[in-house]
Amino acid sequence: MNRHHTVTCVNTLSHDFEIAVGGEGPSGTPTGTYPQGHDYDPETNTWNTIAGEPTPRHGTDAAVIGDVAYLPGGGPQMGSSVTDINEVFSFVSAEPPTSCIAPGSDPRTTDSDADHYTNQDEIDNTTDPCNQASVPPDNDQDHVSDLNDTDDDNDNIPDTADQYQLDPANGTATALPWVQNWNPGDPPAGKLANSGFPGYQLTSHGTGFIADKVHTGGAGGFLSLNATAGTSQADTNSQDDALQTGFDARQPVTIAVRVTDPLNGQVVEAGKSGGVFFGLDEDNYAKLVLATDGGNGTPGLVLGVETGSNYVANPSITPVPLDFTGLQTLDLFLVLDPATHRITAKYRINSDAATGIQTLGSVDAAAFPGLAGFFASGAAAGILATNAAPSPFGLAYDYFRIDPVGAPAQPAALWTVPAGDTTPHASGSEQLAWATTTRRATTGRSGPPDRTAAPTPVRQPTSRARRRPRRRPVRWLVPRAR
Repeated sequence: MNRHHTVTCVNTLSHDFEIAVGGEGPSGTPTGTYPQGHDYDPETNTWNTIAGEPTPRHGTDAAVIGDVAYLPGGGPQMGSSVTDINEVFSFVSAEPPTSCIAPGSDPRTTDSDADHYTNQDEIDNTTDPCNQASVPPDNDQDHVSDLNDTDDDNDNIPDTADQYQLDPANGTATALPWVQNWNPGDPPAGKLANSGFPGYQLTSHGTGFIADKVHTGGAGGFLSLNATAGTSQADTNSQDDALQTGFDARQPVTIAVRVTDPLNGQVVEAGKSGGVFFGLDEDNYAKLVLATDGGNGTPGLVLGVETGSNYVANPSITPVPLDFTGLQTLDLFLVLDPATHRITAKYRINSDAATGIQTLGSVDAAAFPGLAGFFASGAAAGILATNAAPSPFGLAYDYFRIDPVGAPAQPAALWTVPAGDTTPHASGSEQLAWATTTRRATTGRSGPPDRTAAPTPVRQPTSRARRRPRRRPVRWLVPRAR
């Protein structure tokens, strides 16, 4: 099989054939989910492409009654999501399916489904070389996937030297305000893992971008980031998944991020941190992060500054302690003043009010001369997380934004749940997710975020159910609404 199905499977049919449909991952679709179906013949140890499902999804399973498979609910977008669509799969032929790939063909030069991507490119991306609707991610639409394209935005800068791998203007044309909310029901943000961020901080000793550590579109509207041990501090330079966008930092702006339920259900131990950053590269940046060790052995906020590989934490700043027990939302702000080359760090806990914003401290070019170079067109701002502890660590980001300076931005709108609605939320990407027609997201959101979304997403296990008579699946039926 040339696709990694992450969930939906049907029981074994006659002749011991098995089928698998759907799943999530780098599918080449905006939703990050697969429609494709495959079946497996254990006698020949081969997979073949079969009819795909009308609604790509993951996070559910199928039940077979007679010759019909029933597929309820599931997640239509990668990460935590739900749908109330049910579909039926009918087995109507006893003839075994065959592959579209000609025996002996060279996958490097063959395009079996005529979608302008070679079979090898599709195999590398786990998209389906026998389905024109399944294509790999391709930012510049040059029919070479982002995975195999050495210049994904055609700016003549190799991706290995490009801080904004998916932005040909390299941050110089970014319009402000620049906002990412990841609300359920919003169109996918695109770019890196549908995060909206067009780049990641280049790293000398880390992996850089790890797609399966980044998930968007959960039931509560979050971007969740699973941290690795990588960090940019000093000369370590191994930071992974420091997602970023470029902008013109020659103007006063506020960079803001909301972290939801930090460390909820996770082990609080030294070595974990995450938040927001601003700067030029891995050796020149400022970051405001929550940390399990704020510098005095207890959890707190840290303003870190690095210029020319010299890293300093909380310079002349009294550490602010954090109690994760009652911490529901933590807003972090970096306020930039290019006239004075000053960066002011602010924060807000469990509040949406402007009066709840507190100042942690500030740094400027008088103390750190290298900061003067940060205030340039094409400077970077983004989110990051680091985990040097043995236990897992992830953060859920509710929004990220860059606003022209003024009062720090208010948080993105939250969900409104209709009165009397008791429909359960999905509690993670592995839960069998059901939805009813009574639950819908509104265009505005108010009230507390959905606490059921897991801050550290878990990869779907591969599973196959088994059942009987072998008949070739050739069509899907969508039950009529009653």
